[in-house]
Amino acid sequence: MLMMAVVEVICFPLFVCGEIVRGTAKPSLGMYANLCGFYLLALPLGLSLAFKAKLGAEGFLLGFFGWSLCDTRIVDDQK
Repeated sequence: MLMMAVVEVICFPLFVCGEIVRGTAKPSLGMYANLCGFYLLALPLGLSLAFKAKLGAEGFLLGFFGWSLCDTRIVDDQK
């Protein structure tokens, strides 16, 4: 539960930055950052941590945490 709280704290600025990017008439940037980050970074990383490293749900959430940090950084640089 603690790991989920950390992921949510990081995801909140991600959504705010995404809406700012959308408001500046660059919606495709946020869309590509989210899609590529989720399918190319978060999902493989989360699955490998969950099953290969045997971390379970915490490993899966760590993958999403990594995606949130990278995506926030990409979208935040474009404001």
